[in-house]
Amino acid sequence: MYRPTTRQVPLWGVQSGLPAEARERLAATWAGVFQDRVLPVLLAHEGSFSKLYRSGTGRPNWSVARRVGICLLQEMFDLPDQRALDAFSFDVRWQFALGVEPREAYLSRRSLVDFRSRLVREDPEMTLMRGVFDALRDAQVGDLKLSVELQRMDSTFVMSNIRKRGRVGLFSDTLGTFLRDLRKDRGESVLELSVNLQEWASANAKPSGWFGNGGSAPLLQKLAEWLVEVWLHFKHDDDVSSWESYELVARLVEEQLRLVRADDDAGGTSGTGSGTADDAEDVGSNTDGVDAHDPVEVIVRRKPERCGTSLQTPFDPDAAYGHKGVGYSVHVVETCHNEGVPEVITDFEVTGANQSDWGKTTPALDRLQKGGHVPEVMFVDGGYPSGPALLEAYERGVDLHGPVPRLRLPRDTIGREAFRFDEAGKVARCPQGHAPIRRGKRTIEHADGPAPFVYFDRKTCAECPIVERCITRASRTSHRRLEDRPSLRARDEALERQRSHAWWETYAIRSGIEATNSELKREHGLRRLRVRRKSKVRLAVTTKITACNIKRWMKTRIRAAKSA
Repeated sequence: MYRPTTRQVPLWGVQSGLPAEARERLAATWAGVFQDRVLPVLLAHEGSFSKLYRSGTGRPNWSVARRVGICLLQEMFDLPDQRALDAFSFDVRWQFALGVEPREAYLSRRSLVDFRSRLVREDPEMTLMRGVFDALRDAQVGDLKLSVELQRMDSTFVMSNIRKRGRVGLFSDTLGTFLRDLRKDRGESVLELSVNLQEWASANAKPSGWFGNGGSAPLLQKLAEWLVEVWLHFKHDDDVSSWESYELVARLVEEQLRLVRADDDAGGTSGTGSGTADDAEDVGSNTDGVDAHDPVEVIVRRKPERCGTSLQTPFDPDAAYGHKGVGYSVHVVETCHNEGVPEVITDFEVTGANQSDWGKTTPALDRLQKGGHVPEVMFVDGGYPSGPALLEAYERGVDLHGPVPRLRLPRDTIGREAFRFDEAGKVARCPQGHAPIRRGKRTIEHADGPAPFVYFDRKTCAECPIVERCITRASRTSHRRLEDRPSLRARDEALERQRSHAWWETYAIRSGIEATNSELKREHGLRRLRVRRKSKVRLAVTTKITACNIKRWMKTRIRAAKSA
């Protein structure tokens, strides 16, 4: 049952047993700032967590505000669970910060873990903890009178609690995870599998010990055949096929393997193609029509068709593969150019490591606009700016300040920035002052629907002295055409601006966010998390980033008090 934390200050607090000099020193530490600035925000926001508890029945909960406070202090000092709880029980600074008396300063590790489990189960998107982050950010910006006019954004790679392994390890772990669940819930069903697979399952043997030293290819092939055997055998079992471990087996078969019917011709397969390992990369497995009684040959693909989103480990199916490794990306936004005070992290987002930075500025600006912290200038690296992102930022009154790649065009190309546009934003004149002869639309690759084009007279363009450097291209009618999308115009205008030395001098401030990413990884453990699965990763990232903000807030307040 949810019960709000009482706001009554204890008559005999932890500080009452200390000498007067020690009480003054205690109030001047981070604990005093936490109790004075952070704890009131947690108390005011804890009502949103009431949905985690039953209403009207059961034992009243221990203070939610203080549980959240323990989680934040734990991440601020990067402590494991038991060390954080020991600090709460025996360190007067933790007790003073959270406003508890020494006799109340106890929370079991099971209670702390249960609270986090409730959050992950009931709120996998972490909207509750995001609300805490937003409330503390707003309080920090207001208290320190920080400017949000200039902000910067960057992404950093994080890894969950998994081990990097090859495909033999991936196949073995996925198969072993399913067989352990099968022995636990349906032990008799193990006897229905092949003898060799039963022996491997009962011995729980490692691939290297079971297969000897014959190389990775035979090991991988045997594991692949067993995976297909398990997948086909339980395909129509409604109970087993609903297990997550079985779904991971089916996912691995779909992504990594290809089945060839034994009774087909050399070119016939259960899908399409020649049935060779070389062709397996380019065709789907099409395993829907295969049953356990069908004789099939198992072919291991060279690599999955969608490598970035393919299964990387059965222990964290949400982890994705990117150019930096297997894990997640965290997009961080912070203020910049606040003289004399640490910057505040204003927004963040957790995505798969396979996802590009393109397009991530728009949801970040949506969240910042909701909180009233939209910047005038957003400094980003070269992975973020695109035509649509630049245009959407401009419509919000935000200058998306980041290098835009030219994409295979010579440096001296005359782009859309040199054309003249009418009040509707359409091309009115070319750089030489000639008007287009007509407008039209045509379907192009990577565009949502037909794209608008303008056409210029071929004879006029043939006599133009800059035609070789112009961005227009010859059409089938020999006229010169130019795609007239507003997003492309925004891109070309950004390219023109970044040609100046002053633009790059202004842009230099963006590099400061690398120090924030380093701080999050070195001091708060963001580099390698202690958890797996995206919902838990979100919780860990949210608490670590919030704790980083709180730490900066405390340092500023302590420094101001010393200088006063």
